[in-house]
Amino acid sequence: MGAWLKEVFTATEITTTVAAVRLVAAVLAGALIGLEREAHAKPAGFRTYIIICLGAALLMILSIYVPQTLPHFKNGDPGRIAAQVVTGIGFLGAGAIFRLGVTVRGLTTAAAIWTTAAVGLVIGAGMFAVGGIALALTLLALTVLTALEARLVAAVEYRSLLVTSDRVPGQIRRITEVLARHGVPARKLSVSERLDEDRIEVRAVARLEKDIDIKDFFSEIEALEGIRHIEIE
Repeated sequence: MGAWLKEVFTATEITTTVAAVRLVAAVLAGALIGLEREAHAKPAGFRTYIIICLGAALLMILSIYVPQTLPHFKNGDPGRIAAQVVTGIGFLGAGAIFRLGVTVRGLTTAAAIWTTAAVGLVIGAGMFAVGGIALALTLLALTVLTALEARLVAAVEYRSLLVTSDRVPGQIRRITEVLARHGVPARKLSVSERLDEDRIEVRAVARLEKDIDIKDFFSEIEALEGIRHIEIE
């Protein structure tokens, strides 16, 4: 039994038995990642990751099998189908990404989908050890590192800030200086002008500490000359 397993796991030629073992291994790898995602109620769950990993492995097996078996494809490139899988799976992952206010959700799910496909390709190519290592590292990133990340960023949130002001020279600089003094760095700063109303709108994504008192910098911004309105979402 041990010799048979070694032969199957180290085989370079695709047979029905070799293909079956690789497909089963891909299903198990996808299932482990899917279970972790399912446990956290993510958009793509248990069955989705199984099918992704299985499909990627199946296409990798096919890309190896064709040049080995068909005389007219002896010089075929097994990497061509794999390259198309990498491209195609990106569209599937993109469907898991959505924007909620200033926050983008689903990036981890999209990355997990892409990596699961890569694990499937590796297993389909017969690189079981590499596939196992990649699987372990993926699960590590999705579990242990997720908990660590949550602890590191728990005290921070990003809010959308809108300031409406008269057209006062240097106003944008004054607003950003107020934010900086209160430890609120502004990102993605944009300014729009309302010429008909002779006013400007300053929008920014503000990084706020959980314990910060927004009344402090609200009051200081409102005290600036020409400020009409300020709000944060």
